[in-house]
Amino acid sequence: MVRKAAYPPSFRPIRNPCINLLQIYRLVRQLRSLEIGEQCLDLLSKNRHSCNLLAIFLWSSPGSMRLLLLVITSAYRPLVSNKLSERVVRRTCNAIGLFQTLASHPDTKMSFIRASMPEYLYAFLKTRSRERNYERLRFASLVVIGSLVEVDNPEVVDYLLATEMFPCCLCCMEIGTTLSKTVATFIIYRTLLNEKGLNYLLSMPERYLVVTHCLENMVEVLDVEDEEYLPHLLKNIIGCYLRISENESRIRADLSGYIPWLLVDYKYVNIIRKEKAHANFLFQGDPEAFGNLRRLIWLFGSGTGIPENLPVSHPVWSSDDEECNLKTRRHHLEFQYFCNVFFSLFSHPSSEKMVSGAAAPLTSNPPARVKYLIRGLASEETREQSLDVLCKNRLAYDNLAVLLRNSFGTMSVLLKIIISAYRPLLSDGLTERAVTQICNAIALFQCVASHPNTRIPFIRATMPVYLYPFLNTMSNERSYECLRITSLGVIGSLAKVEDPEVIEYLLSTQIFPSCLRCMEVGKTLSRTVSTFIIYRILLSEKGLKYCFVLAERYLSVSQCLGKLVENLSEDDAENLPQLLKNIIGCYLRLSENERTRPQLSSYVPWKLLDQKYANIVRSDPEALADLRQLVCNLRTSKSCTTHCTDEPPASSDSPGPSIP
Repeated sequence: MVRKAAYPPSFRPIRNPCINLLQIYRLVRQLRSLEIGEQCLDLLSKNRHSCNLLAIFLWSSPGSMRLLLLVITSAYRPLVSNKLSERVVRRTCNAIGLFQTLASHPDTKMSFIRASMPEYLYAFLKTRSRERNYERLRFASLVVIGSLVEVDNPEVVDYLLATEMFPCCLCCMEIGTTLSKTVATFIIYRTLLNEKGLNYLLSMPERYLVVTHCLENMVEVLDVEDEEYLPHLLKNIIGCYLRISENESRIRADLSGYIPWLLVDYKYVNIIRKEKAHANFLFQGDPEAFGNLRRLIWLFGSGTGIPENLPVSHPVWSSDDEECNLKTRRHHLEFQYFCNVFFSLFSHPSSEKMVSGAAAPLTSNPPARVKYLIRGLASEETREQSLDVLCKNRLAYDNLAVLLRNSFGTMSVLLKIIISAYRPLLSDGLTERAVTQICNAIALFQCVASHPNTRIPFIRATMPVYLYPFLNTMSNERSYECLRITSLGVIGSLAKVEDPEVIEYLLSTQIFPSCLRCMEVGKTLSRTVSTFIIYRILLSEKGLKYCFVLAERYLSVSQCLGKLVENLSEDDAENLPQLLKNIIGCYLRLSENERTRPQLSSYVPWKLLDQKYANIVRSDPEALADLRQLVCNLRTSKSCTTHCTDEPPASSDSPGPSIP
């Protein structure tokens, strides 16, 4: 990749030998004069390109830098109060112009940034006004930063990344004119050419999403009439997209959703490709920018690309052209189309097998459709609908978990949705819509937790701990119960696979008290899942030892199981057999410890050993065998009068259970 960027010609150095070295030196000395200091500042700014030693004179002259800083900082107060006068703006721009001289000279550049001088200009980059005076200060300040990044220097990039350069440039790309946008995009592009700059952008999903959204919005509002700087702006935008796309593993699939169709419109292709004569300069076309655009289309397009023999005089599409309207449709309209495809697909009777998890594909090209829905999670406009579609059909595509995990920023978006419920969770302000959206996000978490390729990265990122607040609630309301059972489903998906690392993680994050609370507060389904999690943990030796390490812990588990049996509801015939199986399994596992077996017998309710519950689990041979083994284990304890027999009792008053 060629490491060049388009720098607007209006601030390239122009040598002017009409002023000599001695005059420059005198003007620098006279900057401190109250009478002629302003005139000297104006002359030096106008002739700053005529003397190579001006930067050294300014930096070495006592008090000169302090004077320039005073001029610049004096504009802060009128900047905030919207009282910028023409004189203040002119004087400040002249001082910033001399800053550019220092920033572009090789002997003063490093001293300039080590003194943190560019930070005094960030106040002008953060302004949100589009008035002419604000734009002049914005552009002059951007030129200084542009002079710093024009030459490859790792220390310069490190300094700019350590300060607020990125958000300042993004603000200018949003607010400024075409010229300011060109310079700001140039700075972003030059920073991304450095590996540290690219890593800085990709280290946080928020940064990546903000930059791609900003580039997308800038393409959408391109001013075609500004032909002087538009080619340079287009080249820098294409360069930014191409540089970001070099991360093949996680970024490229997401980036295609943020490249607007407008960028590959033939009118912009012609602007980059053909010769255009202007009043100030001659733009001879840019083969490099054209090649970058072709590469972008090859990476993200349908494989067609830009034809090599495209005539330069290709007509620009009119606004009423049907093909143009198709090419330039907005991203959210494309997303709406694919959502409609999904809804129609899964509402069809023949799709029932697919929804239930069969191997039939979603569509003729399922990954493309799924990726498009995942990209829709990044947009506020399409997030709720994409979340709903993905959740309803999460069983129809086996690799959805891998796509969710590897799509840049997706897990962060799901986390934001989940965390957004914390405050209303405490204040009882949960709405039905919010609960639905959060449950959908948690369901996608379950998809990631149950996939073998994403399960371990999921727990190593400590994602399940974000669900614990939903498990610790004490309310029985429907909204809280929905959040509770969905969160338990994620933990259950982790626990149902025998993996020592998963068990260690769950034990280290205090899952025991959370599940015991759900067994106490939740409905039958929540109790079933939470008891299943406890049972799966107890099946491992580490889990069993964890339970017996502290007497209080062992007593809490056995007492909670006892209360669960006492409060069994026979109305829920659907979940009762599974709940009984899990309870019996927990008791059986606890009874394997001979030292605590006598105490355990006092906590096992006789109700569990009743004939009617034996009849309920009779359809499950494994559960029935566990119940028989539990009775036999308890019979061996001295304090238990329970006896195990294969024969039914003589009467209903017969002591002890009978499990035929």
